[in-house]
Amino acid sequence: MMNAMVGETKSSGMDQGLELAEQKSENSRMTEKENEILKKENRRLQKENEILLDTVAQMKVTLNRLIKRYVIEGPKH
Repeated sequence: MMNAMVGETKSSGMDQGLELAEQKSENSRMTEKENEILKKENRRLQKENEILLDTVAQMKVTLNRLIKRYVIEGPKH
């Protein structure tokens, strides 16, 4: 009777081990997908950030021209 219980324990332990391995494999695949999604989003955000920085730089140039024209030189009438 003891042998039957030991056999059942080993079997269920092996099943649990296989189930755990399958879950880890599934989690690994999900993690890889999530990493790819995050990398793609990161590249998109970097490009957007570069565009915004270029826009701010252009606005600074324009603002400096406006200040020079209307504040420093004064209106021309």
